[in-house]
Amino acid sequence: MSYDEELVSLRITLKKIFALPISRLTYKQVLNAVSREIKEEVNIKEALEALLTGNFKEDPHNKRRSGLLRTLLEEFCIPVRVSKDFEEKGEHLFFMISENYKFKDTDYLVHRLKRVDGSEFQFITDFETTFTILEHFSKRVQEVKNDQFKEKKNRERLEKLIESLNDLVSSSEES
Repeated sequence: MSYDEELVSLRITLKKIFALPISRLTYKQVLNAVSREIKEEVNIKEALEALLTGNFKEDPHNKRRSGLLRTLLEEFCIPVRVSKDFEEKGEHLFFMISENYKFKDTDYLVHRLKRVDGSEFQFITDFETTFTILEHFSKRVQEVKNDQFKEKKNRERLEKLIESLNDLVSSSEES
């Protein structure tokens, strides 16, 4: 089978893989598909590199191969990158928002979280539960090695958090 035929076969296999939602195993399936469909080591490296970077060396002597690689990239470069990111980050949060709601004179927070894989979930907390969560997370953060806080970025975030909590305490004293 020629490299061109292997690329066509890889495209079909990637279509099957990405027909399902991306999971922690998707990137491994992509790696297996590339190594199964493409036989030569040099071509495996070229295809994987192209899928991950979005670039490849145009072959002026083989326009068909360049066209096949371009089509492969247009169709699968982003899904492959997302699957790699998801495999590395797992179920990391992509973003989180919280909204205040009042129901029968009680304040609630509705939290919406979105994961890297695109799935979303929400939960509701009252004032007491919110404090329980804050206490829990602060204890977990304390368990993390202090080396994490030597990094400037993390140190700055911690200082901003302390400042916010101090502002909260000050505003509660004024009330």
